[in-house]
Amino acid sequence: MNDQTEVCLNIWFFVDSGTRLIYRAAARAYSLPGSDDDKGRILKSLSGSDYHMSKHFSLSKYKTNLVEPNGNMLKVDGFPQRDLNVVFPDILDMICVGLEAPSQVRRELPRLIR
Repeated sequence: MNDQTEVCLNIWFFVDSGTRLIYRAAARAYSLPGSDDDKGRILKSLSGSDYHMSKHFSLSKYKTNLVEPNGNMLKVDGFPQRDLNVVFPDILDMICVGLEAPSQVRRELPRLIR
């Protein structure tokens, strides 16, 4: 077992059922020891309660243009799920503002654990 700890995050992304756009995120941070698999198991076990105690972040600064059935252009809050890799570093920065040592967080797309 690895005795060093690493900042780990449980993150949720909220998707609008009508537009299928991500419009909000929520997160909770931990400093966890162990392998990536160990950390994943711990985060997964905590996710049920974390969801209710997590900090929520509006992603309304991201806008997407949609075309309505009548042809009108509509600008709505959120971004397509396929663009998560583009905006993830910015979202991570928002989440890490409250951490004491945000430089310890890896700036890469997370491994998805369901």
